Amino acid sequence: MYPIEWKGFFRLDRIGKNPYSTAIHLVIVGTMSDTHLDNALLERCLTHQHRAWEDFVDRFLGLVLHVIDHTVSKREIRLRPEERNVLCERVFAALGHDQFRLLREFKARSSLTTYLSVVVRRVVIRSLLNQSYGTTQMSFR
Repeated sequence: MYPIEWKGFFRLDRIGKNPYSTAIHLVIVGTMSDTHLDNALLERCLTHQHRAWEDFVDRFLGLVLHVIDHTVSKREIRLRPEERNVLCERVFAALGHDQFRLLREFKARSSLTTYLSVVVRRVVIRSLLNQSYGTTQMSFR
C-alpha cells in the first residue's frame, strides 16, 4: 500500500510503482460540498439556531476581509487597520440588519460565496462614498 496523507477534507494518495513517488492524486473525501455546507449554515442563521451567527461569521470572515482589501486596492485607497475593521463591522451589520434580510434574499442562483462577495463589495463602496461626502447615514441596499 502507498503512503496516504490527510489534509483537512482531502486525501492525497501517492500513485505509481514507487511508493515514494512525487506523483499525487487528489481524492475528495466527504459527503457534502462547500455549497451544501454553506446553504445549511445559512438555513441555521435564518432559523436563529444556537451559535449559527457566530459560525457564519467564523466561516465568512476571511472572505469579507479579502473582498474589502480587493475593493479598496482597486480604487487605490489605503486603509488603516481600524478603518478596515469598521468596514468589516458594517458588512456584518448589514447582513444581520432587519432579521437577516440580505441573507433571506439569497435565491441560490449562484453560490453563497459569490452572493456574499457582491453584497460585501456594495456595502464597502457605499460606506466609502458616504464617508467621502461626509454623511454618516448608511444605506444597506
